[in-house]
Amino acid sequence: MKRNVIFSLAMTAALLTSAFAAEVEFPERVDNAAIHYWAAVALLPRPENQEEIDAIKFIEDKLPSLPPAALEGKEVACELLRKHKDSMRELHEGASKSLSDFDLDYGKGNDLDLPHLRCLRDLAKHALSVAKLHEMEGHPESAAEIYGDLLAMVAHLDEDKLLLSGFVGWAVTSMTANGIEGFLSREPAEKAIEILL
Repeated sequence: MKRNVIFSLAMTAALLTSAFAAEVEFPERVDNAAIHYWAAVALLPRPENQEEIDAIKFIEDKLPSLPPAALEGKEVACELLRKHKDSMRELHEGASKSLSDFDLDYGKGNDLDLPHLRCLRDLAKHALSVAKLHEMEGHPESAAEIYGDLLAMVAHLDEDKLLLSGFVGWAVTSMTANGIEGFLSREPAEKAIEILL
């Protein structure tokens, strides 16, 4: 039962009105990055029509490995990416925490549930796509912040001490490294390094 509390709190935080939320205490949100990562996943925009479904597929499957110029003429994708503000805020909050505890029940052995791994991998794809939008719109500092947040999320994944978490962490690191490499190639070297640091 305890295992579901963290996920439930994140969903509640994302859906409650601000007036009601002010009356509810979420002590775990202060120190646990996992709460913010779940909230970031819950706040990802959901497609409402076929055009947006196609745009989400582009955002998740293609854009992370493409340059920002790939967004030119992709108005639906750009609009969806602009709706990621709340999700990216939660990602940033999670990345700033020293602790990440997804409350995994290691006693289950091979039956251990790991729902967060695919969610965080998909969150990383969306975040990298948002970084591309920031670059295209002339906000390299915001793109660099996302790259840093994703590397912090990888460090948090390592706290799981699981091989599968390591594989997902490696995949996110690889995608992020490719994003940073492209970022460095598009910005003047000295300026790019200064922004990233």
